[in-house]
Amino acid sequence: MNIFLDFDIGGDVDDMMCLALLLSRREFDVTGITTTLGNVWERANETRVFLEAAGRGEIPVACGCSATMGPYFRHEARKGYDEWARSFQLCPAANISTGKTLLNPVLPMHGVDFMIDTVLNSSAPVFPVLTGTLTNMAMAFVKDARVPDLIPKLGIMGGEFFTDMAEHNIKCDAVAAEIVFSSGVEAEVIPFQIGIDCRLTEMEMQAIGESDDPALKLLYQAMLGWQKHCVNEDSTYTPCLFDPCVAVALLHPEFFDWQRGWISVETSRTENYGKTRFQEDPSGPHRIAVEADRDKVVSFFMESLLAGESRTEDVRAVFA
Repeated sequence: MNIFLDFDIGGDVDDMMCLALLLSRREFDVTGITTTLGNVWERANETRVFLEAAGRGEIPVACGCSATMGPYFRHEARKGYDEWARSFQLCPAANISTGKTLLNPVLPMHGVDFMIDTVLNSSAPVFPVLTGTLTNMAMAFVKDARVPDLIPKLGIMGGEFFTDMAEHNIKCDAVAAEIVFSSGVEAEVIPFQIGIDCRLTEMEMQAIGESDDPALKLLYQAMLGWQKHCVNEDSTYTPCLFDPCVAVALLHPEFFDWQRGWISVETSRTENYGKTRFQEDPSGPHRIAVEADRDKVVSFFMESLLAGESRTEDVRAVFA
């Protein structure tokens, strides 16, 4: 399955967890990655470091849209959190040196153009996995009308259908989200509550930290950095599998209960901006996960990561 990952790595640690899962499974071939929202340049550089640690430095990465299509395109409310994300330097935090590595540079082309080119020129269908704002995907749809017709299915982490909250990924760019959902492209959607239900325990976190795998060492350090930031905000601050659930669902949809229908997004500039609505319809293009088997999801995630620990000796030497 050709995967194109579009995400906002560098804040919540679940984006990096999703990338780690995608790289650990032979069923996935990650053909490209784009970053979205705010500090897209730092996000792209962090992605490059993680790929190098995983021995997958050949995967191309491009910076996508820093701003959004919606009315709140500067995102002042996210300023403090993004400042923390910028200050979290992955390599120093993990106590490693990358001085001898030949990191592949971030692509000079814009992420939206890279996404379009990948979809149009791939010899096999491309499955976008979208775990940040939907700005890059919406821009691709707007820029080239051929793109929606060539995508068999989207995997999306976003929205909330069980409560009245406006979920972050959608609220940050509700206009883009409405463009994507109204396109009629098939989509499997992991709502916010599903990620909450699939939270790691401290013991599971520790198992990742005890791994000798260079990429998992980085992941664990990122978890600790995220945990330190969140400790004053949330008393239950072990990582949730928001974004990894999208990858899990692509391989094991039976781990989830689904409802099919249509998703719509509130785009009016009111207190309801970014809220998602779901209308059940057996012929609709969207499937939302309404329940997850937490043990199966987490077990699959953990086993995939820990079973893929072996890396080449040259990667281990660089990141020793």
